[in-house]
Amino acid sequence: MLQDSSGADPAQPATSAWLDSSALKESAEYSDFAQSDFDPDAYANRIIQAPEGKSFHRSDIASALSRLSFSLDHLNKQLHQQVAAHHEDLLEQVTGLDGLELALDSIKENLYSLNSSFNRVKSKIRDTYTQINTQTNELQLMQEGTEILRNVQRFLSLIQRLEMHMDEQPVGGAGLAKAATCVKEIETLMHECDLTGIDIIDPEIPKIGVAKDKILAMGDKQLLDGLHSQNQAEIASGLQVFYNIGLIASKSKSVIDSMLDVISKETQTALSVQTLSKEIKDQHALTDKGKKGVEVVNISGPLYTSQLWKRLEALMDIIYEKTAKMYLLERVLSRKRDPLSQTAYLDHVAEGMDGNLVRYYWKAVSITFEKEIRSAVKSSSFFHQIFQIGYPKLLRLFHDLFIRLNVTTAFSSPTGGPTTGKPGSSNVAGSGSNASAKQGAFSPLSPTGEDGSVAGKYASEPTVLLKALASFEAAYLRESLARLLEPVNQAFPEKLATSSRAGSTRDDVEKLLRAISRELEISKFDSNLLKAVTKNASKAINMYAIRSEHLVATDSSVYVIPGTPSCTPSQLLNIEIINCLWTLAEGVWKIVDEFEDDHVVVLLNDSVEAVQKLIQSVAESLIAGITRDLELAIVKMHKEDFNNRLVSKGSASAGANGADQSLSQYVVELGSKLRWVQREIMARLNCGEDVKEWYKAVGTRVIDFFLRHASIIRPLNTEQGKLKLTTDMTQLEFALNQWIQPTSLKLEAAMGQSYKALRSFRQLLFLDLSQVGGVHHTADIPKVVVAHHLIVRAHPLIHLPVTAFGWNELQYSDWLDVHSEGEAVALLIQCLEMYMEDVRKKGGREYRVEFVAVRNFLTL
Repeated sequence: MLQDSSGADPAQPATSAWLDSSALKESAEYSDFAQSDFDPDAYANRIIQAPEGKSFHRSDIASALSRLSFSLDHLNKQLHQQVAAHHEDLLEQVTGLDGLELALDSIKENLYSLNSSFNRVKSKIRDTYTQINTQTNELQLMQEGTEILRNVQRFLSLIQRLEMHMDEQPVGGAGLAKAATCVKEIETLMHECDLTGIDIIDPEIPKIGVAKDKILAMGDKQLLDGLHSQNQAEIASGLQVFYNIGLIASKSKSVIDSMLDVISKETQTALSVQTLSKEIKDQHALTDKGKKGVEVVNISGPLYTSQLWKRLEALMDIIYEKTAKMYLLERVLSRKRDPLSQTAYLDHVAEGMDGNLVRYYWKAVSITFEKEIRSAVKSSSFFHQIFQIGYPKLLRLFHDLFIRLNVTTAFSSPTGGPTTGKPGSSNVAGSGSNASAKQGAFSPLSPTGEDGSVAGKYASEPTVLLKALASFEAAYLRESLARLLEPVNQAFPEKLATSSRAGSTRDDVEKLLRAISRELEISKFDSNLLKAVTKNASKAINMYAIRSEHLVATDSSVYVIPGTPSCTPSQLLNIEIINCLWTLAEGVWKIVDEFEDDHVVVLLNDSVEAVQKLIQSVAESLIAGITRDLELAIVKMHKEDFNNRLVSKGSASAGANGADQSLSQYVVELGSKLRWVQREIMARLNCGEDVKEWYKAVGTRVIDFFLRHASIIRPLNTEQGKLKLTTDMTQLEFALNQWIQPTSLKLEAAMGQSYKALRSFRQLLFLDLSQVGGVHHTADIPKVVVAHHLIVRAHPLIHLPVTAFGWNELQYSDWLDVHSEGEAVALLIQCLEMYMEDVRKKGGREYRVEFVAVRNFLTL
């Protein structure tokens, strides 16, 4: 690019001029003039007023004019500079104006041509649109007219069909349902299309209302007649009429509500104190013949009670009648279905009844009954007393109601009592839909539906009716418990003389059993009530057992055989307690056998088991004490001398009483005590088979104890001593035969292994040492007894535990009672080791043959 002589850029003047122009616009002196809304007059006024902050503030007008003139000159100068700086560009633009005019002329011609074409197209479109719009309006009017004619034709056709169905003779059945369909279609048609004002239509409109009223009246008659006669076909026809006419839900609800209204009124009348009193007075008023108009009324409580129960029975009949109709209606509704949607009529009806027809009905009945019975009880204490005392009878009325409903509608009793229908049925018989399964009959499940099933959910609905009786049930159970505890309180008076300690008698037990049987018999029709009463009976039995236990004598006279011919008072008391408890237990089992309810068996079983445990406790304590006295007599054998020569029965040493002097004194004492126990104790115990077990237990213990101590008699080295012991054993066997005789058992069968051991031990006394080890000789004898006998044969070299440890015979016997056979064997081996130690200390090298025999026997 060429530059001038000064070296400046040619474009610099233009740039500087542009910068000067921008600086002028941004200058404070020219900023007001650069505004698009500049007003000269306003500017002049501001100069005159000279506001603060302006450049001409505090200056006169002449100065302002001078500054304006300077500014104008400055602007002119700037304009000249701009023109001078851009004169070439301006000349080029002036030259291009000729070409611009030519382009503008061409554009004008094209715009003219376009406008002409637009006008032509506009003319064609406007004519076509006008024609189409006119024809469209005509077509719409024709279609509307056609639709009206079609609806008129449909209306007239429906009217004709309606008249035809209404003229059928007799009117009813399918014809009435078709007429209802016609009315519904006509109403739908008139709702969708306004046909009023048409000459041919207006005269027919009043006929529709008349026909509808007639159809509804006839359909209502069909429905009510069907419910009254239990005719499902008639009910179905009536429901079909209301379904076709679109009133099935409202009509069904109206029918149910009318049933509920009847039940409400009858319940109010049945439980009204005023009407009951008036009715009784009217029936039992006796007019004095001598005084006209004067009534002599003789009314007692039983009359009120009898009349009230008659009223309640009549009320149950009414509830049964209405409920049976309700279930019949529900059954038909569940069977009838829409032919198109296959939806059961019951589903449509249930929408207006809280989703369930049956639940809606029972809820209303329950609320009504609860309200009225509370009002009656509140207004009359007599009603309250009757319902409390006669609660089972009141419950029986409901129970019979549910049984009757079960017979007619496959309804299962919610009271838990037996029914004649199929147990666990959850549907109305013949139900054909899921809705019916949900809303039909009920299963005897828990009142709250604890199983979570649909049947469980709806099974609680009838039981709501029984909640009104909850307070009466609680009061009745309290009275029942009081009646059951009354015989117990009479048997065990609270206040007794300090010197008296008399127990209950069997008459008291019989009174208690009769009370239990009576209370269970009254409540057996209902399993829930029976369960509650059984709990009360269990409480009474437990109370009797507790008081008997407190009365048991525990003094020392109970556990000894006295020197007197008869029992001590404490023993007699305990025997009577045992007999009474056993009688109670057996009586309760007989009562349980009469009932098949599992709850009765379980609840009373626990109480009877507690009684039986108490019987065993008292009897075992008594028998254990007496047995201990017998053991003390047996222990006296260790004071006998079994090595003296026997004296024959006929010798001079015979006593004055003729007793056999060859018998040991302890055997005579033992036989005497056994006879006394048999006569004074066992004969007084009337406890059935338990007495036999006690006989066997005492006899077995006597034999085992005798063998234990007979095996440790020392010394027993002479034949005379062995014969004397054998004679004692024979006498013992004779005494035991007499002892076991009341049980009608043989001694071997009663005593079993113990008796066999006694017989075997008698032979063992006379066997050689080599024969003692034979299994066939010692198989029936306890191992410890055989070991004792072998050690006794080596007396006094080998010591028994009695001498080895400084015990007496009774202490050693008590030790054996509380230790096992293995521990006893270990103790005997320890005695053998003590013998071996003595031999070694004495320098001996040989042991007695008895030692070897005992060691070999114990280590087998």
